[in-house]
Amino acid sequence: MSTISSPLLLGWTPTSLSDGHSLKLGVRSLVLESSDSLRLTGYALTLWPNGWRALDAVGVGDNLREKSVRIIGYKVASRDSKVPTSEADVNLRKLEIRCVRRKDLLESLEKELPQGTIRYSSKVVSIEESAKFKLIYLADGSLVRTKVLIGCDGVNSKVANWLALESPVSAGGRSSIRGIVEYPDGHVFEPKVHTYIGGDDENEQNPLTMKQFVLSSISNAPERVLDVVERTELDCISYAAIKYRSPWNVLLGNIVKDNVCVAGDALHPMPPYTSQGGGSALEDGVILARCLSEALLTKQRGNMKETDDEDYVKMENGLKRYSQERKWRSFSLISIAYVVGWIQGSDSKVMGFLRKKFLARFTLGTMVRMAQFDCGKLVFT
Repeated sequence: MSTISSPLLLGWTPTSLSDGHSLKLGVRSLVLESSDSLRLTGYALTLWPNGWRALDAVGVGDNLREKSVRIIGYKVASRDSKVPTSEADVNLRKLEIRCVRRKDLLESLEKELPQGTIRYSSKVVSIEESAKFKLIYLADGSLVRTKVLIGCDGVNSKVANWLALESPVSAGGRSSIRGIVEYPDGHVFEPKVHTYIGGDDENEQNPLTMKQFVLSSISNAPERVLDVVERTELDCISYAAIKYRSPWNVLLGNIVKDNVCVAGDALHPMPPYTSQGGGSALEDGVILARCLSEALLTKQRGNMKETDDEDYVKMENGLKRYSQERKWRSFSLISIAYVVGWIQGSDSKVMGFLRKKFLARFTLGTMVRMAQFDCGKLVFT
C-alpha cells in the first residue's frame, strides 16, 4: 500500500480549488477527485454578486466575466399562462448576475493550482484516525495521511457522515430536470431568467420521457419557449432528485470536529430555487482559506520551528473560526431556499393568488438580499 502525506486534504468541488491559496503560505494541498479527469458535466450555473466576489478573491473573476452572460431580468409565470404573472427586472439590472458554463468555471479554477495538486481516480473508501492525523483509504489501495481533512465531496459526503451529520432528505419528493440547447446562428431571447411554476413531479429518468413531461407542463407557454425545449437534444438532458440538509442539523450539528470540516454541498445541500448552491460553495472556499491562513500566519512570521502539536492546534483553531462564520449563513441559505421552493411549488389557489400579486416579487427580493453577502478578500502578508 502506497502512502501519501499531505497537510491539507481536500474533497473536490470548485470550493476546494480556492483553498489552494494556502499554497501561498507554503502549505501543500492535495485534492482527491474520484473521476479520472476534470468533471465538466452539469452544463451551467447562475452566480449572483456573492459568487462573483468570491471569484474575484481568488483572481479568476475577470477571466470568467468574458465567458459569461449577464442576466438583466427575472420573469415568473404559471405553467398554464402565456403571460408572465410577475416581472421584476429593474433591480436586477443593478446587480452582477451572470450565467457561467460549469466547464469554464472549473477549468479557470484548475489553472490556478500548481500541477499535481489534483489527484484523479481517487475514490475515498473509508476514513480512520491515527493520533492527530486522518488516514484516508482509497479504492486503488493507497493511503493518504493528512493533518486537515476538508470534505467537499457533495450531497452524499463521506466526510459529513464521519462527522455524524444527518443525511440529506428529499425536498418533498421533487426533482430537477436540466438541459442545454445551442443556437449557433443566434436567438431572439433577452438575457433573463424565465420561470414557469407548477406541474406534478416526474420521477421517470428516461430523457425522452422527461422532455415530453416538460413540454406538457408548459404547453400554454409562448411558442419561442416551447421551441427551447424542442431543440434540446436528449443527451443534453439530466435528472436529479432535490435534497437538502435540515438547517437545524447544520446549526446544531458538527460541521467541524478537530481537524475535519465540510464545505459546499457536503455542508449545505439545498433546493436550487435561489440559485445559491455554487455561489455559497465559493464563499465557503474563500472563508475557509482565510481562516486557515490567519491561524498559520504566526508560524510563517517566525523563524523557530513549531511542533506538530502546535501546528495541529493552529489548524484546529482556524477550522473552529470557519465553523462560527458559516453556520448561520448556511442555516439561512437552506431555510430561504426551502421557503422559496414551497411558495413557488404550492398548488393552493390562495397561494397562487398571493404569488401572482406579490409573492414572486417578495421571493426575488429575498434572493437579492442573500446575494449581498461579502465573503471578503484573501490577503497574505
